[in-house]
Amino acid sequence: MLEPVLQQTNSTVTTTVLQQTSGLSSSDWISLFSAVAMVAVTIALAYYARVAIVEAKEGRRRDSIEKQLEKLYGPMFEIMDEAVCETEERRKKTASKELEQIIEMDFESYQKLWNVFLSYGHYFDSLIHDSISRLLLFPVEFGYVRKYPESEFKFWLKWIKDQRQRLRVELIALS
Repeated sequence: MLEPVLQQTNSTVTTTVLQQTSGLSSSDWISLFSAVAMVAVTIALAYYARVAIVEAKEGRRRDSIEKQLEKLYGPMFEIMDEAVCETEERRKKTASKELEQIIEMDFESYQKLWNVFLSYGHYFDSLIHDSISRLLLFPVEFGYVRKYPESEFKFWLKWIKDQRQRLRVELIALS
């Protein structure tokens, strides 16, 4: 019942529009055409602006990810992984029980790691930042060789590795 009423209303509107436009002069047609053209141009510009904004956001995100990988996650992973590998090599050679729960890092590597963390640690979430800072600032033993609890050190090394991989996947998706 509603459908015939809608069809009749639609037909009436169409007929009314056609009746009103059929008596337009050429200048009225030009005005109507220019108004329609202005609406079309406005819609096109709005679409272009939206696309440009989305691309700019993706570009900034891509740059941020590249910087995080290059300046933070890559160097931290390499330094920490090297410390783990060196400690495991030392264990194999000495077979010492003392080294089993400790990761050793020479002071030069520690300085590099700390400088990377200070320079680019702002990319970490605040809780992660605090946890890694606590690990790096409070080793088991100070001195030329820094010693860290193995389980905690390896936990953060794995976390950094996983984040690094996640960011690589995200970067590939943005490319």
